[in-house]
Amino acid sequence: NISTVPYPVVNVSNDTSICFGDQALLFASGGIDFRWIPASGLSDTRIFNPVASPPATTVYRVAVTDNRGCPKPSFDSVVVRVVPPVPAFAGNDTAIVVGQPLQLNASGGTGFQWTPSFGLNNPNIGNPVASLGEDFQYSVRVNTPEGCFAFDTINIRVFKTAPDIFVPTAF
Repeated sequence: NISTVPYPVVNVSNDTSICFGDQALLFASGGIDFRWIPASGLSDTRIFNPVASPPATTVYRVAVTDNRGCPKPSFDSVVVRVVPPVPAFAGNDTAIVVGQPLQLNASGGTGFQWTPSFGLNNPNIGNPVASLGEDFQYSVRVNTPEGCFAFDTINIRVFKTAPDIFVPTAF
């Protein structure tokens, strides 16, 4: 009698997205021997659950063999999509005259959170209006739809003089 041994049935974790610099736990089942490629960004290429921290979007392929008699592996793959670094920008440092409102303009994402919220008409938008009487520094957290974030700051110098023409003292 000849009996056939089926190839191992491989199951892998779902495709996933991570923020630049983060990591994802990969998972494979269906056998006893696992070989992941490429090795770049993996904690271990010969275990069923390596940690992946690739610098860019990567397709990881796993070969799985079992101990039921079939010497040939089955294959499957998982995509780890890397969201690029968030280019958070709070704006260039600037100066205003006391009592003059200042329109801030953050960029780099879709969600914004300014801190501290002192002097702002709305700290949860990218372009709030600031009204200040003292020098101040704001920090903005910029978010992406995937949940990635970065911070940036802006320094605001407040002149306590009446509006006038400021002439440089040196050229």
